[in-house]
Amino acid sequence: AISRIALARARLVPGDPQPAAEDAEGADGLQPLTYAKAAETAAGIDDNRLRAHTLWSIGWAQRRAGDAAGAKATESLAEKATDVIVSKLSRVWMFSEMAETHARRDEVDAAWAAFRRAVKASEIIANAWGRSRAMARLASTLIELVDPLPSRLGSQ
Repeated sequence: AISRIALARARLVPGDPQPAAEDAEGADGLQPLTYAKAAETAAGIDDNRLRAHTLWSIGWAQRRAGDAAGAKATESLAEKATDVIVSKLSRVWMFSEMAETHARRDEVDAAWAAFRRAVKASEIIANAWGRSRAMARLASTLIELVDPLPSRLGSQ
């Protein structure tokens, strides 16, 4: 539930990428919606993978909005959240899912950035079974990045 709230906050941020003063209140007495508030909400997620995924999503939303400095700060939090995910395979899966989501949205640069992170996460998997599962996941993600599903369906 906290993840959904954080992502909703990120989607509701006004078009101005500059965050409002933290102590400023609107006429309704509520704190203004900012990406920083969305990231702060996401930091309260107990599940490590969900917290990391949510923070990465907020960071990329900031980049889309033109808030590069804010995105960098949020992505730093996302990196720290990713580092505490115990399962290396879960990291590969998470970044692969993100890459496919970006690909479906036609966010090519973000898709490839997430894929590169997935590849990097797979490099530290020592277990042969886990590494083979990671490679299979990366292969299926690569197919989606190189030949997205809509174009495959349209050609049939």
